[in-house]
Amino acid sequence: MYLPQAWTDERECCRAASVTDEVEFVTKVQMARTMLARAFAAGIPAGRVTMDEAYGQ
Repeated sequence: MYLPQAWTDERECCRAASVTDEVEFVTKVQMARTMLARAFAAGIPAGRVTMDEAYGQ
């Protein structure tokens, strides 16, 4: 789940939402790369990969 940096900067808000202190801000692109790496490592093939607009681009 994507969390905006404003959330991850406010640790009390994160704790109230059950988001642990280990969760740090990452960009959507970083999240996508991590998810793809995990899928490929698990042997899941991908014919195509798409993504919605990143930050209005």
